[in-house]
Amino acid sequence: MSKQLMIDTLKNNHTQKINFKYIGTVGVYRVVSGDFRTVALNIEQGNISVQQGGAPAGKARYSMRQDGASAANTFYLGANNAAPNVYNSLLVHESVHAAFDLKGIIMPWLDNEAIAYIAQGFYILSAGEDGGLAEQAFLGLEAAKSMQNGGGDSFWLDALRASLLGDPLYKQYINGTFRGDG
Repeated sequence: MSKQLMIDTLKNNHTQKINFKYIGTVGVYRVVSGDFRTVALNIEQGNISVQQGGAPAGKARYSMRQDGASAANTFYLGANNAAPNVYNSLLVHESVHAAFDLKGIIMPWLDNEAIAYIAQGFYILSAGEDGGLAEQAFLGLEAAKSMQNGGGDSFWLDALRASLLGDPLYKQYINGTFRGDG
């Protein structure tokens, strides 16, 4: 069931509308609908696993490398919560990490997380917000709104980056480098 939820979310019309350019701290990155179809295909083909559990209820995470009890190339899904659009947007967020992993991209973790939150925001813009958002998800939504409206204003993006840099959850790796291994 969790595997099919991932595939359905990555192929649905809300995810397929996601298309944006992100000007990062050291480069420019694009996120397009095909990235999510590629992740879905890799799930279907068994190159990426999906496991129920391994994340708290209402949460999800992607592990690109073997790490303790976490297997490489695996999505861990906590029990779904009562806000399906917000939960599905989190699956989109984690799929951004998987897409960059599949592409073998090397980039700052700060940009990787910011891009994932913005993609999550674009999903919510399309699907609708049906529940509360954590701070970074809210900032990603506001950055997505600004981008959608053609805003060159970096206020929301700067706020998102500052929030990520100051959050203890990300402290261990946010100043490091993401290295996708394909």
